[in-house]
Amino acid sequence: MRKTHKIVLGVVLGCVLLVVGGELFARFYLGLGDPMLWMDEPTIEYMFQPNQRGRQLGNQYLYNEYSMRSETMSASRTDPDELRILFFGDSVLNGGHMTDQACLATEIIKGDLETRLQRPVAVGNISAGSWGPKNCLEYAKKFGLFGADVVVLVVSSHDYADNPAYLPLAGTSAIYPARRPPCALYEAVTRYLPMYLPRGAPRENAPEDTVDEKSIAVAMDATRELVQMALSAKARVIPVQHLAMEEVKNGPQQGHAVFGELWHELDLASVQLGPAFADALKRGDNPYRDVIHPNALGQRIIADQLIEAICESLQRL
Repeated sequence: MRKTHKIVLGVVLGCVLLVVGGELFARFYLGLGDPMLWMDEPTIEYMFQPNQRGRQLGNQYLYNEYSMRSETMSASRTDPDELRILFFGDSVLNGGHMTDQACLATEIIKGDLETRLQRPVAVGNISAGSWGPKNCLEYAKKFGLFGADVVVLVVSSHDYADNPAYLPLAGTSAIYPARRPPCALYEAVTRYLPMYLPRGAPRENAPEDTVDEKSIAVAMDATRELVQMALSAKARVIPVQHLAMEEVKNGPQQGHAVFGELWHELDLASVQLGPAFADALKRGDNPYRDVIHPNALGQRIIADQLIEAICESLQRL
């Protein structure tokens, strides 16, 4: 009997040590347990929760009181010499939990412009994964443009028909948490472990998504309205087109030309990121972390391209 008790005690103690060790490993080595939190919003569709700061997978992140992935920003200018720049986009601009706050193009732009222009610069990174033009427009309608001098719109080819579905998102899965997980180990098991489990054979010849003209019209109308809203507020507008790796190698998709026609209609000169990303690939430097999202090098390339465009736009103010 005593021997049995010792065995049971040993098993229990071993399990406790395993769980505690797993928690410490997941929290302090993997950087889990403190994910970015999401919230549903009736007009915008969804967004990141405001006023959060943390570390996920070793990368720092922060969201201000307006759910921008940026430092705090007042609703209106408090310093007459301050330069205000708003950036609208999706996960390309946001960076997600795979990009450290300091490596974001918007953070690099802020620091470089303050040094270059010798004036305070406030940036607002207004973005979330899979946002399209209408998500950005609805954000601007809800919160305004914060007295921006420059408004930068970052789009990818697929955004030409990307419209809100207004379905619940926050808290529906471990990928879109609405509250902190009970522990880091729980997040590791529910969010990341499934990525490494077999999913079965992939479907062959899966049909491509069809895009109807109405979806394109909705997205283009939203883009047009956001541009006109910014111009009416006396802001300079800089459209930016990002390409997926496949587009850099084999040519842009249909949506790229659709956006190009809209910029021509609105008499806007766009910044094309494709050539700079192509140059990096030719040098043997990969600016992508996957098929479309920029890594730290890609964020630096975006920043370099936009700094020049912003400075040129300021000369016309």
